[in-house]
Amino acid sequence: MPDYYKILEIHPDASREVIEKAYKALSAKYHPDRQPAEKRVWATRIMQELNEAYFVLSDPVRRQEYANQKKVKLWQIWWENGLVGLFKIWRER
Repeated sequence: MPDYYKILEIHPDASREVIEKAYKALSAKYHPDRQPAEKRVWATRIMQELNEAYFVLSDPVRRQEYANQKKVKLWQIWWENGLVGLFKIWRER
């Protein structure tokens, strides 16, 4: 599961305004039309990730569902791997 907060470079407690501002700034930075030809495929992939993150986090219902899914995933990791699994997730951040 992608970490949408990390993609948008925001804190999980960020307000709707902060989410929108981060999305606009990052989409302006990584928009494929603003990149050289050799980086357009990469920029398109980045924009897809940004769009998906914004789509989920900008809506309160989808954001709550995402938070619930993350909690379930953490419990599954804990159940399967204990503290070692949680430590691996923490190191990936």
